[in-house]
Amino acid sequence: MNSDSRKQIYPDQQNFRRHHKRRKRGHDYKAPWKYHITITKAASAPYFSSLKVLELIPDGVRVELSPLGAIIENEIRNFSSHHRSIRVIEYIVMPDHCHMLIQVKERLDRPIGNAIGGLMTGISNIWRELNQNPALSVFEEGYNDRIIYSFMSLDVICSYIRQNPYRLAVRRARPAFFRKHRNILAGGREVQAYGNLFHLRNPFKYPLIVHRADDERSFRGKLEECLYHALNGGVIVSAFISRREKEIRKAIEQAGGRIILIHGRPLAEKEKPAKHDFDLCCEGRLLMILPMEYQSIPKSDHPSRTQCLAMNSLASSIAGAKL
Repeated sequence: MNSDSRKQIYPDQQNFRRHHKRRKRGHDYKAPWKYHITITKAASAPYFSSLKVLELIPDGVRVELSPLGAIIENEIRNFSSHHRSIRVIEYIVMPDHCHMLIQVKERLDRPIGNAIGGLMTGISNIWRELNQNPALSVFEEGYNDRIIYSFMSLDVICSYIRQNPYRLAVRRARPAFFRKHRNILAGGREVQAYGNLFHLRNPFKYPLIVHRADDERSFRGKLEECLYHALNGGVIVSAFISRREKEIRKAIEQAGGRIILIHGRPLAEKEKPAKHDFDLCCEGRLLMILPMEYQSIPKSDHPSRTQCLAMNSLASSIAGAKL
């Protein structure tokens, strides 16, 4: 690839190197888009906020801003006044990071990273001047972005941002349900585990695998078997890949049952489960088992047939059953 083609893929590449952590190859960061932006506190910086827990429910937890957090919030609120083509839809200033949902309303002259970098630099300069110390650090270098595509719900993303304080409060109140365990053995395989690890000790584990050849009678039998175990204190173990397995999972959850979910890939360093799985972790009803050998598989890829068979085999091994 020559230098001209690289410029087409990475506009203002030098600025990208300075201000970006993980950018999507080939994406036009000057074009109108929506982004979920995460900016992280530098290790040496004071906390941006603290939690105020009135009640452990989504609307019962809020953040109280520190002096630095108040500066950050004020600059986020004024962000659009400095960049007329960018709108801040939602934001939250957490103790050690900030989330922003922003919209680029019209094409920018420079990539969105320049505006985000300018926001971070401006906040840092205010904090350094206030403390009369030009060496102070406020943020880690760069930021993370998630491109918001048209099929994604803005209401769900806004709710996710607003409920960050609640999720953090739950993790602090129930740490055993949110501990990420690495390189443990489950079913004879080296895995990462996230959630209620006590489910592995439950002697009443039942593996769920719905085969393509299963007729309606066989499917109903497996559904009834799972509900029986779920309603009597057992744990259902499955990858829940096929449509009918997902139907049974929904029934198990509605019955208040407990699940060991075989996942297609390990969680990244700071990655957390999706909201639905997070809520089950809150209740202590879910353990995610993530085989370490799948760590190189991209998140968006559907598991291959070979991987599906391996995940089903692991579910059976964890439950102590044979295929």
